Amino acid sequence: MTKTFSKVLAVILSLAVLFAVPVMANAEETTFALTGSLYGVEGDWNDDYAQTIAIEVKGEIANFAEGAVVSVGTGAEVANILTAKIADIGYALTPGGGSAVIIIDFNNYINHAETYNFYFAEGTFVSEDGKNSAELTVSVTGNDIIEALDVEHVSTKPIEKLIDWMYTWGAEGIWLDLIDFIVSILEWFLYI
Repeated sequence: MTKTFSKVLAVILSLAVLFAVPVMANAEETTFALTGSLYGVEGDWNDDYAQTIAIEVKGEIANFAEGAVVSVGTGAEVANILTAKIADIGYALTPGGGSAVIIIDFNNYINHAETYNFYFAEGTFVSEDGKNSAELTVSVTGNDIIEALDVEHVSTKPIEKLIDWMYTWGAEGIWLDLIDFIVSILEWFLYI
């Protein structure tokens, strides 16, 4: 009787496992993964000042959740500098979904040695089929933020200085065309 009971129990457990595997394989994830990176910065390179910082987030993004926020923090913190509703700041969604660029009004100085965290809580973004996004923290060094600022090119080579000087003449019409022609020749010498 014990052997028969053991065999019946083994068959029942085998069938339970057999039917449990397809159920687990068909279980859908409730969130989708995101990746993020620094997209652009506007500010003053000379003062290490960032007026706006743009973060690009990629994933199955179709829209933002209602009341979605982005937080900015430094070091191990994710919200010690600012927290803003996405509806109140600038953003751009890729048509058809897939990515979003969030433009944060930072209006602060950047520390080269600090790490800045841009935090998006779970459910900040929504996919086309209604799934919520996973949590995402985009960490960017202060040095990378400062290097992303536009820097006015300073002429250091004699040919560059000559080109800059020629454009200060205020020439118009055919004289400007002549200067453009001479500049194209001078620029050729810069890159040989």
